[in-house]
Amino acid sequence: MIHSPEEAGRAVNSLANLHVDFIKVHDDLARDNFLAIAGTAKARGLPFVGHVPASMTPIEVSNLGQKSIEHLEFLPKSCLARFDPESRAAHRVPANCDADSLDALLHQFAQNGTWLDPTIQSFRYFAPTQWDAIFAGFREVAKQIRLNHVPILAGTDWSSFLGEKGASPGGSLHAELTLLVGAGFSPLEALQAATVSPALFLGLSNRLGTVEAGKIANLVLLEANPLEDVRNTKRIVAVIWEGKLLDRKTLDGMLATKAANVMTKAIH
Repeated sequence: MIHSPEEAGRAVNSLANLHVDFIKVHDDLARDNFLAIAGTAKARGLPFVGHVPASMTPIEVSNLGQKSIEHLEFLPKSCLARFDPESRAAHRVPANCDADSLDALLHQFAQNGTWLDPTIQSFRYFAPTQWDAIFAGFREVAKQIRLNHVPILAGTDWSSFLGEKGASPGGSLHAELTLLVGAGFSPLEALQAATVSPALFLGLSNRLGTVEAGKIANLVLLEANPLEDVRNTKRIVAVIWEGKLLDRKTLDGMLATKAANVMTKAIH
């Protein structure tokens, strides 16, 4: 926990000295502490990403240069009522959460180069009773995200907590792609959110993200076209990892070993 702007600056400088890739901000930061993190990160040439604290607004963090906003926190806190079943049933739209206001917000994100990482599949586990309303609300906002050309990433927010709730590592990414398409993104846009876009976001597009001569050979080989049905990303024939071929038999063996290890830990 950061308790002062001075402590915030020291924390960012300490992480910068360790050559981290970025700084992640969280929900509970006081405004002065957030501003200190943002200022120090920019001074050290480090991107900062993550949540939108209650002390800030999405447009403020975007204008300050936050590179990505995770989950549904790109919406103002009051607009989260769009994902509440009772509010949706009553057709209650909070102030500044109408289509025109959201268009203006998303347009500014696009202008600022702010990326969105919805991790929409994670809400099936975090808020299962609200899931239908959450996804319905996301479908509405997704259309505006696309129309405003705001770049997105296919993140999952997978953790041991989600694992205990039933989310599978690896499988969560396939679920995210399927839900992005279900929300209105094309299969190509969803696939780009997991390939080209992350490489661009991380500044690694000269080495990763596309199949080109001279790039690292990290490939998933499928037996059906994901552009026709994005669920075909699960029909994996083989993986090429840094030039090494892992065929289906090898992959199945790796999965079996992992499952056995998990079972052993559970027993003990």
